[in-house]
Amino acid sequence: MSQSILTEMTSIEAEAKAISDSFLQKKKDYKIQKNEEITKLKATYDVEIQNALTEKEFDLINQLKLLESKVLSTQEMNKEKAEAIMKDNKETIINQIVDKVVSTYGY
Repeated sequence: MSQSILTEMTSIEAEAKAISDSFLQKKKDYKIQKNEEITKLKATYDVEIQNALTEKEFDLINQLKLLESKVLSTQEMNKEKAEAIMKDNKETIINQIVDKVVSTYGY
């Protein structure tokens, strides 16, 4: 009888070890699978982020070009206005300069 109990206990122990080993293997496989999924997901997000950044960079470059164009246009317009004012008020400006020189240094 003790031999059959020992055999039964050995059998139970072997089954428990098999279940434990199976669980550990499933746990290991699950961890590997999830790590692979995370790696793929990270790669996908990296591509999406890079695409979004490239698109944003393109938009910002276009916006910068537009703003630079507006600045150049405004500078040209201001230059033309300043030249027109100088031309229209040339005599007045010259007289003011002469008056200032005369008042500072005399005749």
